[in-house]
Amino acid sequence: MIAPSDPFEPKRLPWHELTRRCQKPDHRQVGTWMARRVVRPLAQAITWVLAPWSVSPHVVTLLAWAVLGAAAACLAQGSPGWMVAGAAALQLWYLLDHVDGQLARLQRRETLEGTLLDYLMHHSFFCFVPLGVGWGLFTAENRPGWLLAGLAWGWGAWLVHAVHDARYKAFFKRLKRTRGPLRLCLDQQAAGMPGPEQPRGLGVWLRRLGRKLLETHVTMNLLTLLAAAEWLAGNGELALLRLYTGTMALLAPAVALGVLWREVRLGRSEAEFVRWFQPPPSHGWQYEPGRWFVVPQQPPGELAPAAPGEATPTPVPAAERPGCEVLAGD
Repeated sequence: MIAPSDPFEPKRLPWHELTRRCQKPDHRQVGTWMARRVVRPLAQAITWVLAPWSVSPHVVTLLAWAVLGAAAACLAQGSPGWMVAGAAALQLWYLLDHVDGQLARLQRRETLEGTLLDYLMHHSFFCFVPLGVGWGLFTAENRPGWLLAGLAWGWGAWLVHAVHDARYKAFFKRLKRTRGPLRLCLDQQAAGMPGPEQPRGLGVWLRRLGRKLLETHVTMNLLTLLAAAEWLAGNGELALLRLYTGTMALLAPAVALGVLWREVRLGRSEAEFVRWFQPPPSHGWQYEPGRWFVVPQQPPGELAPAAPGEATPTPVPAAERPGCEVLAGD
């Protein structure tokens, strides 16, 4: 809790000042249309209410996590009425998911621990919701195959979203085993590094459509529409939900396997690492088993050629030279 003497203690701020302090600088440009136009303004209203009470952002994250679990439990009941309740809980979860970040910025509490909790909660969506839907269909029809369908849907969607986190974990593993100075290229265009190519064509469009259908807000909104349709039609057989779940049980693993295949085939992790982390001018990479060294590039002719049968002289690693900063180490 923030002490009363804290100079950053949030009060009932004017709306424009609250926007400046609790929203991201690019909150109107970055993100989905729903987040930019609907959810972030609504979340700011909740932030305005909570601001004087100094509610911890962690508390809001955990509350959102509990609402997500409640939504999955409602979907698992296998009836149109419970589906509507589960869909409403998902909408509330998505709203609270934006409140915790706004409170963290307002209270100057943006921490790595808070980001970690937030990301883990996001991954929980595809652990809870598809399994809840599959369990609900199993409850309604007593067919275990729907449990497997929910599991396949959840695994595929989770893997598609987790691949980015795993990639950046791989980045840090390499950085920890790198010896020598590196430059972090935040403005890649200014650094003269072109971004990855954006191919076009029907295959690309289909891949993007498949990934779009696996996005969290798309899944949540489709389930909301399906729940409303099933409830208004009074369809206790949940025909629309069965069609959607069966489709996602096939689509999600297919998209996930495609993502893995492209990651390995195109070397996308290596390419992105090189775009972010560059050796200083006149330096280059040198690999030894289990280690990467950033070493000075020797001008041609500076090193005497090795005699037959002798090892080629190796430059001294930058990490062992005076004045060179070690980026990371074991």
